[in-house]
Amino acid sequence: MHDIHPFERARPRVDRVPRRAAGRRLAVGLLLVWALACAAAERAPDASSDAGPITRENLYEHDAYWPYRVNLVGDWRPSGFERAPGWGVGILVRVERSGLLRVDFASDGRFLVPADATDVIEQANRLHAGLDSKSSPNLRLTLGTRMLDPSGGKLRPLARERLDRVRSFLVLYADPSDVVLREASEALGPWMTGEDPLLLLMPQGDHRDGTVANLARDAGWESPFVFDRYAPGYTASLLDDAARPPFVQLLSAEGRLLFEAPLDEAIQPALRRALGRLTPAE
Repeated sequence: MHDIHPFERARPRVDRVPRRAAGRRLAVGLLLVWALACAAAERAPDASSDAGPITRENLYEHDAYWPYRVNLVGDWRPSGFERAPGWGVGILVRVERSGLLRVDFASDGRFLVPADATDVIEQANRLHAGLDSKSSPNLRLTLGTRMLDPSGGKLRPLARERLDRVRSFLVLYADPSDVVLREASEALGPWMTGEDPLLLLMPQGDHRDGTVANLARDAGWESPFVFDRYAPGYTASLLDDAARPPFVQLLSAEGRLLFEAPLDEAIQPALRRALGRLTPAE
């Protein structure tokens, strides 16, 4: 079967929204620390655990059994389509909390698809029963060799042995020339070389990879970034249309969405309250 890859598309326009700089550094730090707390608090179940039969109701929690692709069944069509998008086959980006599937049909676009309109439950139960297997968690497989490591003196692909240890990704969608990258680097210094989560820059704007690497190094960003030519497709696939960078997502290695929020100082009070609930008072 032809390998449908959803991430090679024309670069979308990125709207630049003016923001006040005062107070944003604290907001960035609080947001990212909160995201890291979510990583520990909402870890996906291990694939070896006995989840029981996979159903529409528990599919979201059991991302270890999400198939990489799904096939459309029945007569479901997006509005305006006379045929099945992607000729009936799409990449499963993730299962949303609502139970709907976020599916990428390459050039036909991304849609929220009812689980019953696909074979996702059948495939998930085959994976659960050991009748089928996956070579790698879905998001880790999708990103694969499309990440560059700017640490050290030479730009190079992310080492496979490091990628194989990744259990979650903290993805920062930002223009590397934006001051927010330096602020994020300062806030996340202790996690910069780890794998849980792996910090990943999804560069926005029109920059060559060498330029992204230089800007990242200048900002103190030592974690990987996605090849610039693939970043627009990944951004379109992973982010909702209403989301505007700078933005952050915490995703499991399978692609399960654990946390997301804009990097905006307006969220600072809510972050303070949330951290107060997550962190014991000293």
